[in-house]
Amino acid sequence: MADLTPLDIAPYLVAGVGTLLIIWFFKNTAEAKASLSWPSVKGKVTRSIIETAQISFGDTDTNPNDLNVDVHYSYTVNGEEFSSSRIKIGGISRTSSSTKMRGVRIERSDAGDYTDKYYQNAEVDVFYNPENPKKAVLETGGSMYSFLIFGILLI
Repeated sequence: MADLTPLDIAPYLVAGVGTLLIIWFFKNTAEAKASLSWPSVKGKVTRSIIETAQISFGDTDTNPNDLNVDVHYSYTVNGEEFSSSRIKIGGISRTSSSTKMRGVRIERSDAGDYTDKYYQNAEVDVFYNPENPKKAVLETGGSMYSFLIFGILLI
């Protein structure tokens, strides 16, 4: 049997990643659609940070037009308190290497939309999964088509 080189394995890895992205797309699309009918409760923003997003982990270079939004909120369902940091289903979430926070990457021009709605101590509508109330979002629906296209291109 011949020795396999990284170049021999690479197409299979790329196809595997593409397949996982397509599976992720369909799973999250179903959840995004379901979230449109989730009930809502009032919640409170407990943390709200917007910072310049880093291009890559550990890299100090930044794109001045990209921002990372980190919003944490608490809410109560049937007397049980929950907390979450999920703004919406889909989109690009990432972890900032400088603060280890999970957030949503946005364009600088959209920053005002987030700071106006999700400031510290703001009262917000929290939409939660009635079958699993610890799954919640601040914005229902979602769009993951970029992941589907990227997944198909990788295959």
